[in-house]
Amino acid sequence: MQIVGGVFDAGNSALNFTVNKFLDEDSQILLPEIEAPKTTGQSLVRGGAQFMIPFLGWFKLAKGATVGAKLIKANKGKVSFKADLALGTGAGAITDVVHFEANDPPLSNLIETYPHLSNPITRYLQTNPDDPEGLNRFKRAVEGAG
Repeated sequence: MQIVGGVFDAGNSALNFTVNKFLDEDSQILLPEIEAPKTTGQSLVRGGAQFMIPFLGWFKLAKGATVGAKLIKANKGKVSFKADLALGTGAGAITDVVHFEANDPPLSNLIETYPHLSNPITRYLQTNPDDPEGLNRFKRAVEGAG
């Protein structure tokens, strides 16, 4: 059930990032709420589904566009490792920005809870609810790309 919850969370975040920004609260489009995870394992499954399913979609979309452009140039549609890496980086950034809420805690928040792992990069990339939404989404994009 948590996989479905992750998919619905990703869908709701995408709707909040796009369509729902222009609608009043009574008219917003939202998918049904799924019961929150009760264990760490369920949380990992839900978060993994929320990231991986949209990531694979964005990656395939970007790769299809790249292969299509190469076919036009008669390059037989082969994509290099560097191109795959760039596509994965871009798909990760898009997924983090569109399919997660701006104030959802990213991996850097978890890292900062362990003082021996703390570093200036993760300190900066932490989500802060007092920061503007645009800054938190930028931080998510940087973390998702890396």
